Amino acid sequence: MKETYYVLKSDETIRQGSYQLLRNSKLITQGYYNNGKKDSLWSSYSSNGFVLARKWYADGTRKGIWEFYSWRGEPVWQYDFSTGKATYQQPPASPDTTTHFYLTADNQWTRTKLDLPPMRLIGPGEWLTFLNRTLRYPDEAVNKEQMGTVIVAVTLDETGNAIDYNIFQSAAPSLDQEALRVIKLSENEYLPAEKDGKKVRSMYLLPIVFKLEVSK
Repeated sequence: MKETYYVLKSDETIRQGSYQLLRNSKLITQGYYNNGKKDSLWSSYSSNGFVLARKWYADGTRKGIWEFYSWRGEPVWQYDFSTGKATYQQPPASPDTTTHFYLTADNQWTRTKLDLPPMRLIGPGEWLTFLNRTLRYPDEAVNKEQMGTVIVAVTLDETGNAIDYNIFQSAAPSLDQEALRVIKLSENEYLPAEKDGKKVRSMYLLPIVFKLEVSK
């Protein structure tokens, strides 16, 4: 992977201007920084050049209509930040879309229906492409022919920021660690959950499936 970006002359730790991420000389992500914050249009692409997502920012704040596509570049769903509503097909959700964990006022995790569940701002094409280039089957698990689904619980604060990662459902130690590694590397952007009209701390459950073709 190769990143290309510019920095401020006055502070070389702050990105400023156009940004590109390339893999094997192919454009994966492009966007723009304004004083270290994402600004204007950010787009991601598949290795075949299909658009996977278009996201708008203004001085680091999400705005406008975000568009999400399949790995073939087909429109799948949108989220309009001006109305706070998703359009097209329903966005991807946690494995259990009926109930979710949230932190109550007395600091207890409770599973129940929420007014608004947490929402992950990602498209199927982005997620599949990211997994294909990032996920590595651990040698230990291959040697032991270990398979299964690891579910990682991503803890979100009241603004939707990911603040913690834990194993909710284990498959095997090495698979658990790989699932955690991959999800921490992914672009974790979420909308917060709401309960009784208030934004609350919540958990978003993300499954990672590990499967081997085992000869008999």
